[in-house]
Amino acid sequence: MQHLSLDVLKQLMTGQAVTHHGRFFTLDEASVGPRPAKPLDLWLGGLVPAALRRVGRLADGWLASFVTPAEAAAARTVIAEAADAAAREVEDDHYGTNLLVMPPEASEDDVDRAFATTARRRPDVCVTTLRMANWIGPKTDSPMTRYFALPVVPTVFGYDARLHGRPTVGPDEEGRMVP
Repeated sequence: MQHLSLDVLKQLMTGQAVTHHGRFFTLDEASVGPRPAKPLDLWLGGLVPAALRRVGRLADGWLASFVTPAEAAAARTVIAEAADAAAREVEDDHYGTNLLVMPPEASEDDVDRAFATTARRRPDVCVTTLRMANWIGPKTDSPMTRYFALPVVPTVFGYDARLHGRPTVGPDEEGRMVP
């Protein structure tokens, strides 16, 4: 059923009227407006093989969540193989992941809950904090550097006891990644 829904959704996103009479839903001359200036990309998530193959067959991009770099690499291979089999391509810059960014006003309890939620979802992965402001420059102050100075959860390695005893990693003055 999902692939039919996605096919109908892609037709609707063209701005043309769509009629569909199926087992799960019916549309008669349905349309979406105003019509976008250019076709919208359809991105899907998922990590099980069937979901990854669906991305390759039908979607324009893949948005992962709670994945390790190794899982993302393996998923990308499955997606590319399914796209090849369907004579399509998912562009190289259409693979992404969600990162949890805590706002500056987040309390320690908010951060603790975010860590606990991530740890419950992925008990096999070390949950850490990454602060990225020094990648731009330690003396640069702008909305962008303040945004990148916020803790990002999860990352993969490192430790800094100054951040609530949570593992962290970040660049040194020369841009090398250090705990």
